Amino acid sequence: MTVYDLLRLHPMMTCLCRSAGIKYIDIVEVPEGASWVVPGDFIITTGFFFRTDADFEHLVRCLLLHQVSGLGIKLGKYVQELPAVIRELAEAHSFPIISIPPELSYREIQQIKNGMLHSPRPETRTTDHADMLLFFRDTGNGEKKAGSTAG
Repeated sequence: MTVYDLLRLHPMMTCLCRSAGIKYIDIVEVPEGASWVVPGDFIITTGFFFRTDADFEHLVRCLLLHQVSGLGIKLGKYVQELPAVIRELAEAHSFPIISIPPELSYREIQQIKNGMLHSPRPETRTTDHADMLLFFRDTGNGEKKAGSTAG
């Protein structure tokens, strides 16, 4: 399964750059967090610690160095849009960056790796949300849906 498969599962997620496979989902919300990632990670952030585009660029360069599969960012609160320098850097390295909907919690995404497919508050979930969780479960296990193509 690819990042593009993820995009088909939630109407509010959009790909800002290219796609790759995902082995593990992790969160980076502090500058030093980029040094803790490993190859195959898919990193999610709000961009809380980005004070300038240079901070964002530093994160992306660290993720590239560590061979991370991609970056998901929750646009809107700390980062309003993907800066041109980041888009160009990601495109130059075929590094996928996707927009993560603000209502999708980090905990729900990470629980997929632990085999917990249901939200602790199921009454708050929607069909689209459930599809997103299933995507992360399947991607975390290295599965690929029939008919999907590598990006």
